[in-house]
Amino acid sequence: MLDAPVRGLSLDGWMDGWMDGCAPPRWCPIRGAPLRDPRWDGRGKPVQERLKGVLTKLTKVLLGWQADEEELSLARSILPDCDVRAVPSHATLTRFDCDPGILAQHAKDADILATFTIGPEVYRSAERMKLLLWLHSGFDPVDFAALKERHVMLANASGSNATAVAEHAFALLLALAKRIVERDARVKQGGWAPFWASETSSALLAGSTVTIVGLGEIGRRVAQRARAFECRVIGVRRSGRPSPEADVVYGPDKLCEALSRADFVVMATPHTAETNAMISHQELAAMKPGSFLINVCRGRVVDEIALRAALDSGHLGGFASDVWWVYANSMPEGWHYAVPSRLGIHQLKSVVASHDSAVDNLKVKTEMITRGLQNGRAYLDKAPMPNLVFDGEKMVGSLAD
Repeated sequence: MLDAPVRGLSLDGWMDGWMDGCAPPRWCPIRGAPLRDPRWDGRGKPVQERLKGVLTKLTKVLLGWQADEEELSLARSILPDCDVRAVPSHATLTRFDCDPGILAQHAKDADILATFTIGPEVYRSAERMKLLLWLHSGFDPVDFAALKERHVMLANASGSNATAVAEHAFALLLALAKRIVERDARVKQGGWAPFWASETSSALLAGSTVTIVGLGEIGRRVAQRARAFECRVIGVRRSGRPSPEADVVYGPDKLCEALSRADFVVMATPHTAETNAMISHQELAAMKPGSFLINVCRGRVVDEIALRAALDSGHLGGFASDVWWVYANSMPEGWHYAVPSRLGIHQLKSVVASHDSAVDNLKVKTEMITRGLQNGRAYLDKAPMPNLVFDGEKMVGSLAD
């Protein structure tokens, strides 16, 4: 070990000085003792050479967005023993986007990649990657086959957006129940509607029943808010296990029964092969006439054609959504001409629409980054990752087979 540096001068700064050609101090005022020649470590090996060897072994962490100084500082505070860098600034619509080619180029020597976006080029180029930190809760765009091929683990930021999404779900529910959008437009246009007409009156939440499909971090928070409004809560979850947030919980095999008892249905389930189009003709028919459907998970959990039919017939009282359909493998492909709904569901008067904006909150952004990187901290400490989704071979946790 080197002797203690001069007071007020860090060891790193002191070493940097002589590495740059500055003469090192020859004695230590702290102890009044001569310093060992800092160019040698006492074992016959130059210190600079030894330190360079250590530095090359630092875990390299790439932030896959154009991080600002505050975000870089946050990442380095969580991973102080790592070489943390961000992709360079380049022309994108937002700094949280990244050109796939640029991301692939800079991910080549990354041990850990933390990112909001990813493309097929990255899986091919990131040969050293051991852990992908996906800074979202949902992971639809992730290619798990590519991760498995290279034994790459994946952890997400599950829970970081839960409160924001639950609040947004309840805002949509209230907007439907109280006809907020419709009444706002009527006032601004100078319109009028009679009191106590069934087609224009509002719904009362107190005493109503809310069925929540998916009792994860978001679903449980929606349930807590529903109870605050004196609603009865029914939950539907994969396991069917009871939950303290719900009055009764059903498994997926009792979905239609749970729907039939609801005045409001909130979709808060992950999008998987099992949940794709899980709300279709049969399920919508099971819902009470005049009931409301709210979706804050993924557009594809609801069958678009069946939903349009239920709204046109008047069987559903209304629909509100922050998420919409993705038209991949269709003609034309969705990215050529993107619309929320090709059937025009977003344009109906009985529909309240927002644009994937539930998490558009600066505190949520910071929490998503923090929670994602904390998984990286746990990985480096050889501790269990709190949000591990894929262990390099298979799905784990609640999504395990």
